[in-house]
Amino acid sequence: TMVTSETALLGATEFTLGLSFLFQNIILMRFYEAGSRISRALSVLKMRDSDHADSHTEFVITDAGVELRDVLTGLTGVLGFTTLTTDRESGPTP
Repeated sequence: TMVTSETALLGATEFTLGLSFLFQNIILMRFYEAGSRISRALSVLKMRDSDHADSHTEFVITDAGVELRDVLTGLTGVLGFTTLTTDRESGPTP
């Protein structure tokens, strides 16, 4: 059984994990903006009884299906409204 929940297209994503005990797996797919480019990110928030990647991964939808790209590094706030780049020396910058 698959259950989907649509959130707002743009802006802060409000989702609750209050019902997560009902589900074996929770996957978040959302838009993010970085470098004046709008892209898609995929994150596995929960995968019961399995070790899983805890990173955000860029993905694209092609004629052949979903294609996973690079793991997103140097970004913070992908789950929220604003995506910030991180500079290890000075910290997050808008």
